[in-house]
Amino acid sequence: MYAKLRIDNFIREFRGKLEEMSDDSIQEKIGALSKSLLEKHKSIGEEALSDWDVIEGGWYNFDSNHKLVEKLRLVTKEDIIGAWDRSINPTTAAENYTRIDYYAWPQKMWSPQSEDLVKYPETIIALYGCLKYDGIVSGELADVAEAVALIQAGIELSESDTDSLASRLHQLYNDSNSTLKSKTALEMAVEHIENDKRQADTTTRYESQNDYHEIGMRKTPEGTWMISDIDTFKAANGLHPLPEPIEELVPKYPGV
Repeated sequence: MYAKLRIDNFIREFRGKLEEMSDDSIQEKIGALSKSLLEKHKSIGEEALSDWDVIEGGWYNFDSNHKLVEKLRLVTKEDIIGAWDRSINPTTAAENYTRIDYYAWPQKMWSPQSEDLVKYPETIIALYGCLKYDGIVSGELADVAEAVALIQAGIELSESDTDSLASRLHQLYNDSNSTLKSKTALEMAVEHIENDKRQADTTTRYESQNDYHEIGMRKTPEGTWMISDIDTFKAANGLHPLPEPIEELVPKYPGV
C-alpha cells in the first residue's frame, strides 16, 4: 500500500514535468516512439507472433501501428496534459478513473484486517506498516491516527508526553535527515488530512453512487470500493467476452 501511494504521488507530481517540457522535446519523443512502432520485423517468426497477438486479442487490426503513428503526429503538448488530467491523474480524473489495486502482505509481517481498511485511510495503514517494519511503534492503528491528527493540527505536546507515540512521530516528522520509509509515509499521512480539509472547504469529492455491498464489497474512507468477500464477488460477475473489432476486417494480404 505504501508503494501504491508513492506511485500516486509520482503521477500527481509528473504533471509539472509535462508542463515544463518544450514542444520540441515532446515532438522528439513522439518521433522516437513512431520510429519504434514502425520498425520492421526482424524475422518471419517475429511477424507471426505479432499477428497472432492481434488475432488472440480479437481486434484483427493488423495495421494498427501505422494508424497509431498517423494519430501521434497530430498530438500536441496540450493534448498530452489534457489526457493526463482526464484519465491518469487520480486527483483530477475521478469521474473517468477506474482502477483495480491488488495488495499482498507477507505472512510474517503485519497486515490490516478488512475492518481496518474500511475504517482508516490508506495513508494511516501504510504509515502503520512502515512504523512496524522500522520498529518504531507497537501500539494500535487508532493511536497512530490520533498522533498524525495532532501533528497536522500543530498541537504542542506537554513535557509529560516526551515518550509518547505522538512525541516520537513529531520528532520523526521534523527530522530532515531521516531516510526511513516511515518518514515519507508520515508526511503523506499528514498531507492527506490537509488535502481532505481543503477539498471539504472548496469542492465535493467524486464518489460512485452505486452500492456494491451485495456483491461482496465494502467502502473505504476514500470513497473507493474494496473486495472483502472474494467468493461473493466472483459469483456476481460473469465472464467477459473478447472485445469486438471497431473497424471493418480487412485481410492483410488480399487475394492470397
